[in-house]
Amino acid sequence: MRIQCRFIGELTCSPLCVYSVLTVHVQGRDLISGALLRGSLHLVDLAGSERVDRSEATGDRLKEAQHINKSLSALGDVIAALAQKNSHVPYRNSKLTQLLQDSLGNCHLYGFL
Repeated sequence: MRIQCRFIGELTCSPLCVYSVLTVHVQGRDLISGALLRGSLHLVDLAGSERVDRSEATGDRLKEAQHINKSLSALGDVIAALAQKNSHVPYRNSKLTQLLQDSLGNCHLYGFL
C-alpha cells in the first residue's frame, strides 16, 4: 500500500471564519476486473456553527457564526437543488459548496454529523 499526501488548496472565507477540512483520496484496483476505483472522503468541521440567538454571541464570534450558518444554508440549497433535479445548482454561492462540488453529485453518498 502506498500513501500519498499532497496539498490541494486552501479554503478561506474571512479572517473570522474557521473551517477545518480534511480530504482523504482513496484509490484501488479491482483484482478480478482490473478496474481502477477511486473515492474521496471529506471531513469538514464548521467551528462556530450554532444557533446565534441561543449562544448570545457578540462581536467577532457573532460574525463568524453568521458566516458559517450562511455556508450551511448554501449547502442546503445545493442539496435541495440536486434532490429536485434543477437545471441550475448553486455551487458558487459558498466556498464550502465549491470545495465539495465534486462530491455532491447524483452518484455520491454523503452524511452529516
